[in-house]
Amino acid sequence: TKLVDAIARFGVSLDSAKQSHKQLTNAKAYLELHIEQGPVLESMNLPLGVVLGTFGVERHAIRFTGQSAHAGSTPMNQRRDALGGASKLHLEIREIGKRNGGVCTVGRVETKPGIVTAVVGQCDITLDQRHLDANALATMLQQAKDASQRIAAEENITVEWNRLWQIHPIPFHPQ
Repeated sequence: TKLVDAIARFGVSLDSAKQSHKQLTNAKAYLELHIEQGPVLESMNLPLGVVLGTFGVERHAIRFTGQSAHAGSTPMNQRRDALGGASKLHLEIREIGKRNGGVCTVGRVETKPGIVTAVVGQCDITLDQRHLDANALATMLQQAKDASQRIAAEENITVEWNRLWQIHPIPFHPQ
């Protein structure tokens, strides 16, 4: 199904959609409805809530580099397993989010060489961190970076960070 056909079933035309801005000419405010916070509201037994602002976001690509090796002939104590480092960081990332009242998500994990008979030599992960408070967001990021360095040292591997995207929190007016 094409987008134009799908939205036409709801009386929306792409040709006239741009004219909708005219409805805001004399508006003092507008109401934007979302269901994103449904699980939070449901857990609090509330029918609706007011958004306090837009979360700030720190999004990074993280690469752990170890040493690929044959899985059968490399003793456990001699492995430099990049996935081991990424796995430890992933578990720590969840705790960082909980500790700081934000959210932290590892959304992608890719291993190389990516075969069952090889110790992982390179592991790339993505990290998404969000918080409404800029200081808390910065703290979460620093805690994740510190944890990654500690874990890399423990696992005898290296870690590199690359920022993918960043946006600062935007608290809305309290009234």
